[in-house]
Amino acid sequence: MKVYLKNILLSRIPLVLALSLVFLVAAAVSNNTTPFIVDSFQDGVLIKVPRDGLFIVYNIGILVLAIIATLVEFSFKMNRLLSSQVYAFPIKREKVFKARYISGLIECVVPFTIAYFLSMISVVSSKNMYDIHGILIYYPCGLVAVILLYSYCSFIFCKANNMVDGIASIGLSIATPLVLGFAIQDIVNSFIKDVVKFSYFSPTYILDFPTKISNGILLKTQYNVSFIDIIFVVIWFVILVLTIVFKDYYNKRIKSEDIVNESDSIYCYKVFLPVASISLSIVLSFLISFWAIVLVPVFTVSGYVLYGRNGSFEGKNYAIPILVVESVVIILVSSLVMGGVL
Repeated sequence: MKVYLKNILLSRIPLVLALSLVFLVAAAVSNNTTPFIVDSFQDGVLIKVPRDGLFIVYNIGILVLAIIATLVEFSFKMNRLLSSQVYAFPIKREKVFKARYISGLIECVVPFTIAYFLSMISVVSSKNMYDIHGILIYYPCGLVAVILLYSYCSFIFCKANNMVDGIASIGLSIATPLVLGFAIQDIVNSFIKDVVKFSYFSPTYILDFPTKISNGILLKTQYNVSFIDIIFVVIWFVILVLTIVFKDYYNKRIKSEDIVNESDSIYCYKVFLPVASISLSIVLSFLISFWAIVLVPVFTVSGYVLYGRNGSFEGKNYAIPILVVESVVIILVSSLVMGGVL
């Protein structure tokens, strides 16, 4: 496995350098220009005054790195010719996936580390109003988030049998919890204000939470940590760690002849799409009332048309009951909203 991993890493050097450069430019710009940094004169001295949101570029960059590394390392699984070539190597398939998983980790960690420390040199060396502890705290939190989000994306992606389904799975795995969070937030906050935040339900909350703390320290402002904040951080940490523990689940479906067939992933079209559709029904019922009954089915039907694009009609088995549930939910929630109950 060591030889195989070494060959992969050598071939990834141009990619790692390119990702590091792009991330570095984005980070340097965010660290030294508006709207995140503004110049101000105090006692005749020009200093840099930070604004809220300094780490937003890092957060976006980490998620992008996780997705890119996943696609680069595991896209071979979606091509019959490439997969046949890879599986023909004199190495166990479990070790093939393990080597590529490690390679993907390096592709995420190295660009993030290089960009972070090089871009921060200019911040630390300039006259500013930063509390340096905020910068130092963010790095280990970001590093953990890189590893966990990459593991999450690769776990979801590898359960698909073709590229379209794999990309759709990643997109839905990130968007669905967020839409569900919006739905729960709308309902719960109708009775008790500001108890639930939609961001709690996103896998990226593992990064969002420490970012708020680091940003608060950096700007010398206070960020109150609530019990519910900690609970959701722990929940997402456990969920994301489990994707590492069960990463060998990638190997449940590794036959080349199964590639480009309909995906049998329970995540994409059997869990994420139904949950996203029903959650969207609730969210739009609050925003546009009964008009949601026109828009939501379009999203659902489009998803299952994508699901059955290879000639399979199995998507109908899921789409029809979901459309019925959506209609009932929209009528019920819209009526409650218009009646002032919600």
